[in-house]
Amino acid sequence: MQDTLIFERRSLNAAKWASLFMAGAGVVAGLLANSDALLLDGLFSGLNFATAVVAGWVAASIRRAPDQNRPFGYEIDESVFVMFRSLLLFGIIVMAAGSAVNRLLAYAKTGEAAPVVLEWILIYAGSMAATCLALFAYHRWNWRRTGKTSDLLRVEARAAMVDGVLSLGAGAAFFAINLLEGGPLAGLVPVSDALVVLLLCLALLPQPIKVFLGALRDIVGVALPADARAEIIGQARRICADSPFQVLDVATVRSGRALFHLVYLKPAEPVTIEAFEAVRDRLAQAASPGRVALTLASDPPFGPAPRAQ
Repeated sequence: MQDTLIFERRSLNAAKWASLFMAGAGVVAGLLANSDALLLDGLFSGLNFATAVVAGWVAASIRRAPDQNRPFGYEIDESVFVMFRSLLLFGIIVMAAGSAVNRLLAYAKTGEAAPVVLEWILIYAGSMAATCLALFAYHRWNWRRTGKTSDLLRVEARAAMVDGVLSLGAGAAFFAINLLEGGPLAGLVPVSDALVVLLLCLALLPQPIKVFLGALRDIVGVALPADARAEIIGQARRICADSPFQVLDVATVRSGRALFHLVYLKPAEPVTIEAFEAVRDRLAQAASPGRVALTLASDPPFGPAPRAQ
């Protein structure tokens, strides 16, 4: 657990300063190139910087032990962070797309649009893509060293990849559209900036929606499917085989990177509190680093008992 925190801090610290550099570069290059697409890229990097700062706080928060205020622990903070980060990204994409559509409509009415400076765009796109690729590789390396358990590093690696694709795609799209000069589609060249913004927004839109829905499932407590619970069910039945308890079912939910297991037991005979606690302690050890709670029942709570692995 402590090693995971170290790797997260290293990665998030690198992400924080790299994102701040890319945000500044995006704004400067956008102004020099007269390009809203580069300004959008800088805004995306600025969001990465802000969320990297918050992610550092979250990484420390989720290590805290359960207490009177948070009896179920702090792990859910990770899912809340991921959800709100995806909402911010979604908002940026929607606003940028709306602005691009307005510029296209204005061009259709007036026939006028400010030109972009292609040279600055290509220089910026290449340098930012290389920076993002290095950052993505560093996040992935640290994520693997955590045993692939850190949602924070997984999300940050994906953000670095998306940022790199955004930068590289912007440069490639500008270059391709400007090749249309002198051809039958030459009328698209003056609005190449708005077209690039709109295309990139459409390409990026599914990513925050997918991340948001995944985090939302964690927050509302959607149970993991039976195949994901098969291992803990098998462990519970092996532990209870020499006890007076029968395992009826196990409900498992994910809270950030932590798993919470609610084990339903049916006593075959009157039992003591000591026997109950002995089974609980053995199950908690088997499920570590997840957490276990036991409850007694006379019948399976959700229908027929699932199969163990």
